[in-house]
Amino acid sequence: MFDDAVRPLRRGLAHLRTRVRTLVLVHGSARLLVFLVISLAVLFLADYLLRLPVGVRRVAFLMLVIGTVAVVFRRILRPLSRPLSDERLAARVEAANPGLEDRLASSLAFAGASADDDNEDSPELMRAVIEETVALAPTIAFTKVARAASATRWAVAALALVLSFSGLAAADQRRFSIFLRRNLLWENVEWPRRTTLVVEEMTPGEPRRVTRGRESTIRVRAEGTVPERVEFSYWEADSDRRIVERIDLDPSPDNPSFFTLNLPIYTSYRFTVTGGDDDRGQVYFIEALTPPSILQVEVTCHFPDYLGQQSEVRLGGDQRIPQGSRLELRVRTNLPIERTAVAVGAESELELERLEPTLFLWKVSVDQDIRYSVRLQGDNGQENDPGIDTFILRALKDRAPLIRVRTPSNRTSRAVDGVLLVNFLVRDDHRVAHTALAYSLEEELGKGTEKTISLGSPSATDDKNAVRLLGAPSADPKVVAGLAVFDLARLTGADGKPPRPRQFLTYRILATDSSGQVKETRPRRVEFVDEDHIASDVEGKQQTLKETVDKTIVRTQDATGPMESVEAALATAGQPESELRGWTRKTQSLQSRVTQDLRRILAQVVRVTNLYVFNRLDDTSAANRMLPFFERHLLELTEDTSPPFRGTLYRDIWAAIQNRELRAGGSLRKLCEMADLADRLAQDHAPTAYRSLDELALTRNPESAKRLFRVVLREQEAIAEGLDRLARLTREWQSYEGVVRDFKSLRETEKDVVTATEELSDK
Repeated sequence: MFDDAVRPLRRGLAHLRTRVRTLVLVHGSARLLVFLVISLAVLFLADYLLRLPVGVRRVAFLMLVIGTVAVVFRRILRPLSRPLSDERLAARVEAANPGLEDRLASSLAFAGASADDDNEDSPELMRAVIEETVALAPTIAFTKVARAASATRWAVAALALVLSFSGLAAADQRRFSIFLRRNLLWENVEWPRRTTLVVEEMTPGEPRRVTRGRESTIRVRAEGTVPERVEFSYWEADSDRRIVERIDLDPSPDNPSFFTLNLPIYTSYRFTVTGGDDDRGQVYFIEALTPPSILQVEVTCHFPDYLGQQSEVRLGGDQRIPQGSRLELRVRTNLPIERTAVAVGAESELELERLEPTLFLWKVSVDQDIRYSVRLQGDNGQENDPGIDTFILRALKDRAPLIRVRTPSNRTSRAVDGVLLVNFLVRDDHRVAHTALAYSLEEELGKGTEKTISLGSPSATDDKNAVRLLGAPSADPKVVAGLAVFDLARLTGADGKPPRPRQFLTYRILATDSSGQVKETRPRRVEFVDEDHIASDVEGKQQTLKETVDKTIVRTQDATGPMESVEAALATAGQPESELRGWTRKTQSLQSRVTQDLRRILAQVVRVTNLYVFNRLDDTSAANRMLPFFERHLLELTEDTSPPFRGTLYRDIWAAIQNRELRAGGSLRKLCEMADLADRLAQDHAPTAYRSLDELALTRNPESAKRLFRVVLREQEAIAEGLDRLARLTREWQSYEGVVRDFKSLRETEKDVVTATEELSDK
């Protein structure tokens, strides 16, 4: 009944329904376009920058399709599928127009209810409401319900994005075409690179041949955009298991477009270079060639005639050759050699004579030092390292012999009836041909008739056997060890008289080598003195020796306190190790001073014993019998660096005296016993005690400490007893010397009395 009355209202709601659906479609389509443009832009950038593989691109495209379907369904299909009834729209209109106060919804309800017979509402009331609402229809703002602002913004944004994307695609159709082919058709089309890396002087797949052990310079040039660094990845080409090593190459400071690496070649390598967007990973190959090398240099030496040596063969490129020698060098290599040469100093290279593919000959005369390098080149162009295969031929000049006189000193005093032993050593670089001794008895320095005797000839002694020249057996012709023995009592001068006090014996050692060069020592002189001069010297040595022995006895006694403390520390349980070591170090310090004193005692006893033997002050016959011991000792120890008359010599002499192989009495016997005793104390007991104390200070084992301390006690007791024995022998020797001096004084007095009596008788 009221349908015609509410038709204007229904017409307004129909327009509103159409507007809502249009805005939903526009809004959804705009959002769909925004999603598609942004997704395609992101995919474009990701693929362009990261060079996505085809699998990733397919997944990205699938995600794009799924996203598109989701947007269409959520933003377009689902909103459009929702029903928009008049009642729902009327409620939205009344909410936007509060002045209606439910009239619009009521009018629509009354229009529907007017045909219902059961409706109990008043028709007049319903008509009045409808008419009033229809009258207000022109003033109702239906558009407030469906505003177009949001849809407009999205549409504008979508349009802007589409235009921008289209403009960029049109501006760079090549890249856009590549993008479509890669991401829609999934073709393996490469993007154009911003950076292209080129390894200079190398081609992928073609090997660069490098001699093993050398360095190969990898020079990478960056074309286009220069990356900050280039990654160099390499692995051993011959390895079963590929282990990739990576190195970051920094640009050259001179030219940032170049990246350089010096790669040492020890095996064949494969490598790739990547940097920037150049990720092609092209594989380059370096082939390591086995370098030629010298297996052996055989040198045949033909020596100069003056050496009198036969030719000999030596191995090794470095040789020391007598000057003037002729050499034949045979060089054997590990590989067949295409070209070989030898470079001598800065001169040009000389080709070697080829005997075999791996054997070459070079002949050369050595007149001066020669530094030469052998250069080898194999069939494949590989070369050796001339720096390694560089050798030196030293030209040894024939030097004059070297003479060393070990004893006695340059200026020596001897009694007129004494003995002089001259121990010498002659060395030559090739051969000692002749050795001689020249001597003269002089009244004044430089005035005397010189005589010469030669070693190894019948004239090695003079007529009266006063001078002998002895040589030690030697298998080395470069060394001659000799001993000149002067029996001064038999020596005579040009006047036929024996030496007298204040005369001089002058002697020289002469040596000649195989080339005829002569070397001689400077003249050495022996001054003859009387017996009183020697006796005064002996008396001074007696007093010095006595003081040293007494001082050493006191030092040994001073060590008693620390020794007792060490013994108490070892016997006390729980004694701190630091205290034990402190006492041990103190005892060791005292023992060190005792050891030094014992060495001084030994040296003093040896000097005074030598003084007796060589000057025959006590027992001439015993001194003569001891001379063979001295001669053998000196000839055997010519190469030794220790003092020529060591205390060990007197062990042999004292043993011979005790076994009655030698007879000696008086001072000489006492001194030999003292020398033997001092040598045993200084060389055996004192070092053993010192070493035991040193080990005792470091050990932490109580049993070992006690054992070491027992050794120290035993050696200390032997030293104390030996020093007491030395003191007694020193006093006995002094007493004997005093008696001898008194006896000699009485003899001189007796001679004077006899002479005076004869003079009185004559008068």
